[in-house]
Amino acid sequence: MRKLAFVGLFMLGSCAIGAPIVDSFVTPDGKSASLIRCGGMLMTIATCHEKARALCGGDYTEINRSITTRTGPDGTSTENRSIEVVCKT
Repeated sequence: MRKLAFVGLFMLGSCAIGAPIVDSFVTPDGKSASLIRCGGMLMTIATCHEKARALCGGDYTEINRSITTRTGPDGTSTENRSIEVVCKT
């Protein structure tokens, strides 16, 4: 029973840890850009910037940033963070 509880906690924790999610898009002026989402308890906006540096070889321009908080019916809140970047290569 303890082993099952540990496995459940591990799976729940791995969802919260996760990795930034990256989606590509084209800006209105035709540039290739990336939306980097870093939600969850253990990621911060700095996590998004780390991913942008890795994605762009260190050089990028942030074109948009979003940080929203959603509160659930039980009173717990979840923060969703994202940045949109254009690589400077």
